[in-house]
Amino acid sequence: MTEQIPSNQEEGEMDIEAQELQVEDLDFWTLSFLSEHLDMPERIDFDPSEELEKIRKAVAESPKEEQSQQRVLLMASFKKRLKILRENMAQAQLELEHFIRENPQVDKKELLLTVQEIAHRNKVSDQVGSLDNAVDLYLQAHSNIVDTVKSYKVRYYDNWQNKLFEDLFGYPPRGQIAIETMPINIYIKIGNIEDYVIAFGGSEDIARNSGGASLQSEFPKVKTLSAKVLIENTSFTNPTYSEGKIKPHEEEHLIHKNIYPRSAFVQGEQNWLRDVGSNREIELPLFNQAMHKSITNIFLASWLYAAKTEILAYMKNGRSISFIKQTLADPHGLYNFEDNGKEYYQNWFLGHLRKSGIKVQGLDNHQLTDEEIKIIYSGALEEAWHKRYLPMFEKVFQALEKILSNYGSDKYPEIMRLLVQEPISKWPRLAKILS
Repeated sequence: MTEQIPSNQEEGEMDIEAQELQVEDLDFWTLSFLSEHLDMPERIDFDPSEELEKIRKAVAESPKEEQSQQRVLLMASFKKRLKILRENMAQAQLELEHFIRENPQVDKKELLLTVQEIAHRNKVSDQVGSLDNAVDLYLQAHSNIVDTVKSYKVRYYDNWQNKLFEDLFGYPPRGQIAIETMPINIYIKIGNIEDYVIAFGGSEDIARNSGGASLQSEFPKVKTLSAKVLIENTSFTNPTYSEGKIKPHEEEHLIHKNIYPRSAFVQGEQNWLRDVGSNREIELPLFNQAMHKSITNIFLASWLYAAKTEILAYMKNGRSISFIKQTLADPHGLYNFEDNGKEYYQNWFLGHLRKSGIKVQGLDNHQLTDEEIKIIYSGALEEAWHKRYLPMFEKVFQALEKILSNYGSDKYPEIMRLLVQEPISKWPRLAKILS
């Protein structure tokens, strides 16, 4: 599913493809470290930002001829401690999720006590605030689900599932459905393909070849379930495959959507219309600048975001890295986000221009038509896909293979929790830290 990209994001980094951080960039590390790791304010035995400042001062105070060697030695020690911190935090997250799955009805008091125990056991007690935040998000999501389902059962008795489906998707189901309440989502098994196409939304061709989906939709009539609905096409799957593959895959999407902040996936989205203004005619240089920035948003908030969630969801199923790469790289498959979403992105961009009253002056004082803008935007999307997304995609999978070679395929759950702490664009750097 293509998620709509907000137009009012805060400005952030543009150069997502920048060179990997070098050892010498200590000031950059100090300034950016916490903002790049919003999912894990890194406090344990040491505070990385403070440690980096100490390293910078120690290097500066060393004799000039010794500074390079001192820097290398101190940073090697820092990275070793940072690796341990990340591994401990990943294990703590894994244990917390396991406990929640085993005890979905646990009350807040017991859950917070469990968090304390998990943090102490994994030597991340100073990190307990981050885990508490995950607990609060879980409890809110779980409460929304339980209360909503209970309300429908009280109001509609035996017909509650059909009525909930109708309120979610606008039509009563034609065939059989079954709704299951899970810890942080509802799971709807849909037996009729036409019902599934309606629930899936978007491209009908893609829907008919889809086994399941995590819906990012907002549901006006059932707001408490927005971004908390998983659907499965049971006309496409068998029960064994459903329980073993489809359900865990789709649940992994919602774990990250509802428990881990969006910063786990996205860094540096921009308000791309800020410099354009409103109710004016702009020339091609400013138009091209706005277009580039808007596509950076798509690159970060849609393509990389979707790639990360899909990789983690397939890893949840135990799929090999080679299988995941082949599946996501198929130019004719579900995950060619540029091609499958091109019409949506064109309309999204054009819609914002029109809403802001922006007209574009082309060559020879010719005002660009809507169709001309769409054609230009289509070409820019294709260029970004081939020159920005696909090269990053290759780097990401090289990093995954390197991490897997260090830990082994039997450590998938731990590896996943290491990966979720990082924006996907930082996975190559993570692989270096963990090597």
